[in-house]
Order: sequence, then C-alpha cells, then structure tokens
Amino acid sequence: MPQQYGGRSGGGLGGLLRSRLGLLLIAAVGLFIYWQMNQKQVPFSGRRQLNTVPLKEEVQLGQQSYLQILNQEQGQGHEVLCADTRCTGTEAELTSKVREIGARLQSAAIELEQELVQKGYQFTPVADKFDWTYYVVDSSTPNAFCLPGGYVAVYTGILDITGNYDGHVAMDDLDDPDKLAVVMGHEIGHALAHHGAERMSQAKVVQMGQLAVGVGMGDMDVAQQRAIMQAFGIAAQGS
Repeated sequence: MPQQYGGRSGGGLGGLLRSRLGLLLIAAVGLFIYWQMNQKQVPFSGRRQLNTVPLKEEVQLGQQSYLQILNQEQGQGHEVLCADTRCTGTEAELTSKVREIGARLQSAAIELEQELVQKGYQFTPVADKFDWTYYVVDSSTPNAFCLPGGYVAVYTGILDITGNYDGHVAMDDLDDPDKLAVVMGHEIGHALAHHGAERMSQAKVVQMGQLAVGVGMGDMDVAQQRAIMQAFGIAAQGS
C-alpha cells in the first residue's frame, strides 16, 4: 500500500519534521543546561561568564601562544630584549623597569584576589598560580598584552606613548612608571578575568550547537537549512 503522508500515526513528512524539531529542541535544552552549569563568577566585576577551560590548560595555551608570538616577532626582525644571556645597557634597564612594574602589579593582583575571596566572591584565585613572565619587544608597534598564565609582552612602541611622547624611546620614558602600569594592569586584568578562556568556551558551545543543528536538519532542502542555520547564528551571536 502506498505510504500516506501526514497521517495520524505520526509517520510520513509530518512525523519526520516533528522528530527533527524534537531533536533540535533537545539539543537546545542540553546546550542551555551545559551553559548554565559552566557559569563562573568573574573576579573584580562579579559578573557571570561561561568558562569550560581548566586553569592548567588555559596556562599551557597561554605559554604556547606567547612563545609563538615572540618567535614570530624575532622572525620579523623585532628583537626580544634580554631573551638570552646578553643583556646589558639600555636593554637591561628597560627590561628591568618593566619587570619591576610587573612585579608590583602581580603582588597587587594576589592581594586583591585574596580580599575578594574573604568578602565572599565565589571564584578561584589564580594570580598566585600564574607563571609570571615579562619581555620587552623592540618594535615601533604601540602594543602590550598579557596572555593566560601571566605571560606579558610590552612593545617599545608603547613606551614613548606612555612616556614623554617625543618620537623615540629612552629611559626617561619610564620616569613616570604609573602610565605604563595602567596599560599593563589593563592587559593583566584580561588574563585574570579569563577573557580568553571565555571566548574559547563560547566558540565551543557554538560549534556544539552547529553540529546539533546539522544532525537535526538531515536532508532538509537548502532553503530550510539556511533558515534554521540563520536562526541559530542570530541566537548564538546574541548570547
């Protein structure tokens, strides 16, 4: 007997659509539960964030990226000051000053995290677990960053901006170290707040959702697939 579509038995096209919508609904609920179970409190701001990356993995990724970036800079002719045993003169002075500022910020971060825990903030302190490392990159690019794990790089191009802004870098640019400390503190704050891990976690959830949508769509026609993927994309972007 020919197959009847849309019958009360739940088979046919109607049943197929319902089953696919059911799969998508189950996937959406699962992702929502996963999202909620992996919410953690951000130190300093107190907001909630999605973070599924263990601290050990986060630090390892930070170290790998740090070494890769420094190697790339050297490959482009930008010297990483005091990267070897030859460290004298202005190179040594600049690096020493940056590391001195970093040590102050590091101590302040450890103390602040301890204070927040005592006040009842629900998060795991990490500043005392980071492998704090500081290097100066001889590049005109006005840049500084801190990767997960406390891996900090300061470019000489930003020293002139935070210094006397006269078009060249010299030790007198660090006569007022507080300006550079503000920049470094801002970058260190990103690492302490796990912003990198948060972005990776969000990307992971989006990938999981896309996989679930792909399975649920099956052999739908292109127009239906595009509509569902677009709806999912909007939802993912707004989360």
